[in-house]
Parts: sequence; C-alpha cells; structure tokens
Amino acid sequence: MREIISFHFGQSGVQLAHPLWELYSLEHGINLDGSVPNTSESSDKDTNRNILFSETQNDCYVPLAYLADDDCQGIDQIRNGQLKQLFSTKFLQEFQEDSGSLWISSYKSAQASEIFKNQIRQLLDKCDSLQGIMIYHSVSGGFGGSYASYLLQEYEDDFSKVIKSTVSLLSSDESSTSTIVEPYNSVFTINQLKQFSNFNIFVDNSALSKVCEHQLDMDQANFDILNRMIAQMIASITSTQRLNAEMLIDLQDINQNLVLLPELQFLHTSYAPFIQKDKQNTFGVNLTQISQALFSEVGSFIKCPPKPSQYFGANLFYRGDCPYSEIQTTINELKSSKSINFADWVPLNYQVAMCSKSTIQFQNTELGKVNKTACLVANSTRILNPLKNIHSRFKSLYQKKCFLHWFLKNSIMDESQFVNGLEFFSSLILNYEQSISQEKIQEKQNKEEAEIIK
Repeated sequence: MREIISFHFGQSGVQLAHPLWELYSLEHGINLDGSVPNTSESSDKDTNRNILFSETQNDCYVPLAYLADDDCQGIDQIRNGQLKQLFSTKFLQEFQEDSGSLWISSYKSAQASEIFKNQIRQLLDKCDSLQGIMIYHSVSGGFGGSYASYLLQEYEDDFSKVIKSTVSLLSSDESSTSTIVEPYNSVFTINQLKQFSNFNIFVDNSALSKVCEHQLDMDQANFDILNRMIAQMIASITSTQRLNAEMLIDLQDINQNLVLLPELQFLHTSYAPFIQKDKQNTFGVNLTQISQALFSEVGSFIKCPPKPSQYFGANLFYRGDCPYSEIQTTINELKSSKSINFADWVPLNYQVAMCSKSTIQFQNTELGKVNKTACLVANSTRILNPLKNIHSRFKSLYQKKCFLHWFLKNSIMDESQFVNGLEFFSSLILNYEQSISQEKIQEKQNKEEAEIIK
C-alpha cells in the first residue's frame, strides 16, 4: 500500500487534526474509536484505508499521523475529546519547552530530542511503501515552523524517494494571535521548506475569512469553521487516490504537473462551494460557475492581488455529480476565459481529477452538504503577494535590529544567518518575477551560465 504519513506540528497543525481526521474517518467508514461497523455501507467505503491509516491486530484503524506541540491545550483537546480513541497515544506528544515563540529555540529542541527521533522512526517503520508525507503547520510559529524544518532536514535521506509536501498556514496582519517575531520565523521556515521539500500549499486565514463572506455570508467566522474548510480542501486533494476515483491525481502527479521549475514550488488552493446548512436543499450548483470562482477571491485560500496572476500550472479536483461531458464543457470555458492567464512558456492545460463520491458533511457544523464541489491547486504569481508581505515585514524589523538579541543570545545564531535568510528569500521572489515569460527565463539562465564561467 502506498502510505502517506501526516505530521501536525504546533497549534495550527494540531487544531487542524481534529476536523481533518474526523472527515477522513467518515469518508472511509471508520468509527471515531477506530472500529469499523460490519455493514455493507461500511464495506462500500473500505477503499484504500491503509493509505492514511494503519490496521491494528484487533481490526481497528489508527491514523498514520504524528501530533506535537509545546502547548498542552491542543494535544489535551485531542486526548480528551471526540477523537481520543482514534489516535495512537504514543504519537500525541507535548514537548515541555520554553521557546518564547522563537524558531531557532524550537529547532534546537527538536535537534536534541531523542523522544522525537524515536517516535518518527517508529512511525516510519509502520509503512511498507511510503509514497509521501504531508506536514500541517504554521510557517510563522516557533514550534510548527521549526519542527517541520528539522524533520525535513534530518530525515532527508529517509524521504529521498518520497514526495515531501506541506500545507503551510501564513500569518495574517490582522491576526490577534500573532507574535512580534513572526516575520523572522516565517523567513527561516520557508527557506528550509524550499531546500528540503517538493511542494508547499500556502493558506491564509484572512483570505479564508473572505471566502466565508462571499460563500457563507459570514462576517466573523471562527477557527472551527476555517479549519473545517481547510480539511475539506485537503480531503478533496487526496480523494482520488483514496476513494477509487475515475480520474486520478496523486502527490507525485501534483509535483510533476505544477512544479515545472525547481525554484517554483509554492502553490495555492481554492475551493467552492461552501454553503450554509440551512440552504443546502435550495442551493443549485453550476459546475462552470464554481470552477470560475476558484480563480477569484470568492474561492481563494490566499489573498488575490489586484494585478492578474500568471499561471504556471493548474490541477482541478472535482467531486460528486460531475459527468465527464460537464467537466469538458467547463474546461473549455476556462480555456477561453480572458481573465485566466498562463505564462507564455506554459501549455494552456488543466490536469483534472474526478471522484464520484461526494464530500461528506461534518457533524454539528454550519457547513451544508452539496452534490458537487471543485478544488483548485495551482502554481502562479499569486503567491508573490504573501511572499512579498513576509519579505517586507522581515526587512522592516531587521533594518531596525528589532528583537535580534532574542535569536543571537547564547550564540545559538549569528547575524549572518539573517543576512543570508533575507538574500535567499529575495531570490525566491525574483524567481517568480523572472518566470513570467520565456524571455526572462532565458535571461536568468544566461546570467547564471556567465557566473559559472567566471
């Protein structure tokens, strides 16, 4: 079986674990205690459970997942909540450390933790044919960013033949929970992701709040709703390899289809429709309309810049009542759209996945059930918006030498790492800007070749 291991690091990652694994369990006919009811309906859902779950000797299923944080609150909610019998307790880890939300402090703690290393090794040993890992975390948090960074770097050899992906939450300028050193943490984390992972899907809670306004008529969405929205997106991306889909895209395909150049690995996603539960019986879904919404702020999980984006690739994931003829009509409409622009060196081509099994409705939620959904994972210059925001905030702090002493004390870092981090991050932005046209790519390659000759 081609397994996927999930790692949930830090507050953001652990909080996402509850709705995501509730949804996975519902989709695979697994009770929330890991048992499987002996019914024909459950048998119908018994499709590739072992991709995400490991089977125990007493015929129960346990998530192939590892949850860790330095704050007991999120882990305790899992231990004492609705999913307390689903997860393996040895892979629910609370690390007692006082990192002060600093990336480097948590990184050093991960580096020194034999408990962490032993637990990762035990989880890897449960897999016969690992296809990939998915890390869920925030790039701006001290714990979530650093433990993701350390895992990818330390186990680079173990993961050399598998796809290494992340769903990375970005800090929001409007967030009331943000810390003052978030720009530093974000730059150090993203630089590590660039070096040691294959692709990264960015998600911004402020953009999700806009999606709630557009699709759910909600001005103030709480984190429970936002995390359920993210969970539905993730379930859609993984659905075709889990649920015997008619048209399949797996992690390897996402990497191959969307990361056309190694320097362009940061992706974004969109989803539609979300509807309120009390409107689910009156809401009509038009496949073309919800597909077009994916390319605007109506469905986007990151903020849309005012300037039109240039696309380098787009994967579309359809679920539910989506006949092939209807999908083909929709794709033709998208190809003829003047508002969706592909870079001149990229073929105008949409890779499509389709799973006839509709999304499953969460229990006790405001989100309603629909008979068809669409999800987009894309690579485009839209990603420049969050990258430039992080870059600007980092420079603003660093030029004033704000809070540097927190990172430099006890010689755990030196200032050159800030200079190198800023230069590396600037190059990430430049790579996207120079990849808009074939001409600029050629100019970049000529410059690199000239440097080598020197």
